[in-house]
Amino acid sequence: MNVKCISQPPKELLMAFRQSVKDLLYPSETDAVIVVQSISSDEVGAAFSAQDIRRLFYEDDEDATQPTDIDMAEMLRSDSNGTKAFFRNRLDFITSHTINEVEYKLPDERVNALKWRHLRDLLFDNLIRLRYFNVELAEPDQARKDIYIVGQQVEINIDLDTNEIQTKPLDWIVLSTYVIET
Repeated sequence: MNVKCISQPPKELLMAFRQSVKDLLYPSETDAVIVVQSISSDEVGAAFSAQDIRRLFYEDDEDATQPTDIDMAEMLRSDSNGTKAFFRNRLDFITSHTINEVEYKLPDERVNALKWRHLRDLLFDNLIRLRYFNVELAEPDQARKDIYIVGQQVEINIDLDTNEIQTKPLDWIVLSTYVIET
């Protein structure tokens, strides 16, 4: 059997994600950094849930404000709710609004849009089971919303003799940030 791996190795992909978010800040009233980490599939299983978010990021941290609500949305390509919520108009050079208003991005904003596009492409070209989680926090942090993007890396091999694709789910990659909404 003549098999070739056509996906990025886990360590290289994790580094690619960390490099892609290095110069990005998630905009809100307080621009926040985006943190990238890997979580073992043994800790989560085949699907990442709101209970996993609560267990992995809030239960063991006594100093963390606890979630009051965790909303989840699928992140399929561009038209899914999770993708729209996370990227909004960050990918655009020109943003058309529903009331015939058009917003044209300045050169530095266009450079930033290209960075957001690169992050989007890394997500969709390398991860499966992508989900967006929006976590509402209890007082005194109710103005803060934590955001998590999770997806599972997949090893993709091709049998060069038959062109058959073989896949193996690997660990989860998690991007986390937050917004302030007052």
